[in-house]
Amino acid sequence: MLTSSLSGDKAGAAWRNTSSVASPRVLRRSDVPVLTVPAGESGADTGVDYRTVLVTADGSDVAARAAPYGADMARRFGATLHALSVVDVQAEAGLFDAGGVRQEFVERLETRGQQAVDELVAGIETTDLEVRTSVVRGTAHDAIADYVVDNGVDLVVMSSEGQSGLAGQRLGTVTGRVLRSVDRPVLVVTAD
Repeated sequence: MLTSSLSGDKAGAAWRNTSSVASPRVLRRSDVPVLTVPAGESGADTGVDYRTVLVTADGSDVAARAAPYGADMARRFGATLHALSVVDVQAEAGLFDAGGVRQEFVERLETRGQQAVDELVAGIETTDLEVRTSVVRGTAHDAIADYVVDNGVDLVVMSSEGQSGLAGQRLGTVTGRVLRSVDRPVLVVTAD
C-alpha cells in the first residue's frame, strides 16, 4: 500500500498535494491500493484509530474489489464496517426526471442499491465484524461525504477504475470527488 497526502477544498478546486502534484498521478497509475490522508499537521502520534470504516457499493465488480480491504481494516482496528450504496435518482432518471419520477422507479433503484450492499457484504468474511448497511439518496460524492460526517466515519475505502482516453488515464469521477470533499483518509483500491 502506498500513502499520499492530499488537500482539496469543498468547492471542488483542483487537487493540491502538500509536496508536489504527484498524488493524482500516483492514484491513476498505481497497481496497489493507495491510502490518501488529508493534509494538515500531524504530531508524533498520528492518532490512527479507525473505529468506523466505510466501504461504498454500486453493484459493480470494480466496487466489490474494495470490500475485502475495508473488512481487513475494520478487523485490524476492531472497527464497525459500514457498507453504503447511493441511489442517485436524478442521474438514473435523466431526461425523464423533468416531470418527476414514479415512486415505483425510485423503489426499484433503492432495491438495486440494497442488493449491491447485500452482495458486497456477502462477498466478505464478516463473522467477527459488526456490519451496518445503508442505502441513501443523493449525488454519489455528496451523499458519501454527508454519510462520513453523519456517522463519524474514520476511514473510507472505495475502488476507482482508471479509464483510458486521449488525455490519458483519469481517476474515477466519484472517487476523485470524494477525495476532494472528505477530510478523512481514503483507501483507494485500483481496478487492476
